[in-house]
Amino acid sequence: MTRSVGTNTAGVCSSFGDGLPVPSISETSAAVGCYRYVLTGLDLAGNSSSLQTTVIVGAAPTTTAVTSGTYKVGYKITCNAVATNTDGAAQIAWLNNGVVIAGQASATYTLPATMYNRSISCRVTVSNAYASPPPTTSASHLVGLGNKPALKTAPAITKTVKVGTRIYASKGTWSLSGLSYSYQWKRSGKAISGSLARKSSWKVVAADKGKYLTCTVTVKKAGYASNYATTGRKKAS
Repeated sequence: MTRSVGTNTAGVCSSFGDGLPVPSISETSAAVGCYRYVLTGLDLAGNSSSLQTTVIVGAAPTTTAVTSGTYKVGYKITCNAVATNTDGAAQIAWLNNGVVIAGQASATYTLPATMYNRSISCRVTVSNAYASPPPTTSASHLVGLGNKPALKTAPAITKTVKVGTRIYASKGTWSLSGLSYSYQWKRSGKAISGSLARKSSWKVVAADKGKYLTCTVTVKKAGYASNYATTGRKKAS
């Protein structure tokens, strides 16, 4: 049996060299290329015949996976995959604490509130006609709280601040939707005790007369830092 070596260009063999004797066909660790084997034998009448086969060895695909962006709730991050010797596009999966996130297979991913304080990474899978290596997984990053809602319009006290009158604090307007609101009424800058002072309205009492009233509105949203704003003060009469 003889073995000759040629070149492999996109799966097409050419430029075979001279055949050299070999004991068997074995290309499990051969370099990329084409290997032609010819087995020649004689029958009982002395007639010569030969069998020929060609083994094509291609390069296994390689890939790297790196994520980039800001690892905070609400931000879009990117899985940067660099692949070589592939038969198609790299396949991407996003991982939450190492578990595949269903339905997230694009190169970008906007971090939802459920990802807060969890590890995000991406996994890249490539293959070709010659090999299907194990997927490559990027380094993981811990997801932090999203930015606190920005105040757009300050809360304000409505109605005349007079003993016996019920006054109200508006929520103000903020940069995020889906917020929860809590309230704390204050007299001369100090929090008024009791559950009634933690509602959006307050009935002005005798102790308020001559004092300045304000209300602090605190806003929260799951996965985001909280924020607050205080109304302008109004003097009770």
